[in-house]
Amino acid sequence: MNTALSLANGVALMACIALFYGYVQRSGSRRWMRHVVLGLWFGLGAALSMFQPFLQDGGYLIDGRSLFIGFAAAFLSGIGLSTALAVAVLTRMMLGGDGALIGCSSMLIAGGMGMLWSAVRERNLIPGVVSFTFLGVAISVAAVTMIFLPMAIRPSALQTLPTVILYHLAGSILFGTLLQRERDNARREREMVNDAMTDPLTGLLNRRALPGQFSNAARILGSKGTAMLVVDLDHFKAINDRYGHDAGDLVLRAVAGVLSQTIRSQDTVVRFGGEEFVVLLPDVNENGAAQAAWRICQQMRMGLRLDDGQVVQVSASVGVGFAPVTDQGLDVLLKTADQALYDAKKQGRNRSVCFSEQKKIPSEN
Repeated sequence: MNTALSLANGVALMACIALFYGYVQRSGSRRWMRHVVLGLWFGLGAALSMFQPFLQDGGYLIDGRSLFIGFAAAFLSGIGLSTALAVAVLTRMMLGGDGALIGCSSMLIAGGMGMLWSAVRERNLIPGVVSFTFLGVAISVAAVTMIFLPMAIRPSALQTLPTVILYHLAGSILFGTLLQRERDNARREREMVNDAMTDPLTGLLNRRALPGQFSNAARILGSKGTAMLVVDLDHFKAINDRYGHDAGDLVLRAVAGVLSQTIRSQDTVVRFGGEEFVVLLPDVNENGAAQAAWRICQQMRMGLRLDDGQVVQVSASVGVGFAPVTDQGLDVLLKTADQALYDAKKQGRNRSVCFSEQKKIPSEN
C-alpha cells in the first residue's frame, strides 16, 4: 500500500513541478532567478518524497528523491541544482537517523549523473524518449549506496530495488517528456516575443520593447536619473534617393553597430522607426547623458564604402531628454528628447542638444 501511494504521489509531484516549470520559464525573469525558484521546487519534490518512502526501517529511508535531484541537474543550471540539493539535504538531515549521510550521498550521486546526462544530451548523442530512459538508468546508479546499509536491513532494502529502478525509469520518461514539452513551449513563446520586439534589419530592439526597458530603468534603486537620446540620421532620404535603398539599409545596419559599441552595457538601443534610433540611459546624471550624446555624434561621422566603391557620408543629430527621476513617464521624456532633436536640426544638424538646459553640446573636438 505504501509503495502504491508513493508512486501515485510521485506522479502527482512530477506533473505539478512540470507545470510550474513551464510557468516560470515563461515569466521572462533572469535565468539565474528562474533556476533558483525552480531549484526550490525540485528540492521540494525530493523533500516530499522522503515523507512517503517505499521503505522506512529505523533511520533509513528508501524513496524517490533521487529522481527530482537528477532532473534538477539535467534541466537546470548549477545554481538550480545547488538550490535543490540544499533543500533536499537539509530535509534529510532534519529527519535524522543513521541513514542521513547515506541518503545525502545518494542525492549527490544522482545530481552528478544528471549533469553527465545533460552534457551528453547537449551534443544530441541520444534522441527523444530513449534519452530519458538513459537518464532513469543513470539516476538509478544512486542506489549503489545501498551497499553501505547495515546487514540487518539490507535484504528488505534490496527487495525494494526493482521498485526504485522501475520508478526511476518510468518516472524519467514521464517527467522528462512533461518537462521537455514545457521547455519547448516556453522557448517558442520567448522566441515569438523576441521576434515581436526585434527589428529584423538591424537586430536591435524595436519601439515595442521601449516601455519595458524604461520600466526596468525606473526600478533601479538610488538611480541618478534616466536619459533618453533620440538619434536621427541627417539627410537619410537623400542617401536613399542617391544611392538606393540597399545602401540605406547598409547605413542603418552600420549605425546600429556603432551605437551598440558606443553605449554602456546597461544601456539600451532601440530602432524607433525609419532612420530614427532611441538610446535609453538608466542611472546616469545629466552631464553623463550629455557626454554620451556627444560621443555618439562623434562616432556617427563616418564614411561607408559601398560595393561599387562609392562612399556614403553619414552624420546624425541627437536630442537629449533627462529626468532626475523616472516618474515623469516615458512619453514626457520622449517628448523632451524630440524637442531637443528639433533644436539640433534647427541649429544645423550633426550635433547634440540637451533639452533641460537647451545648451548645445560641442560637436567638434
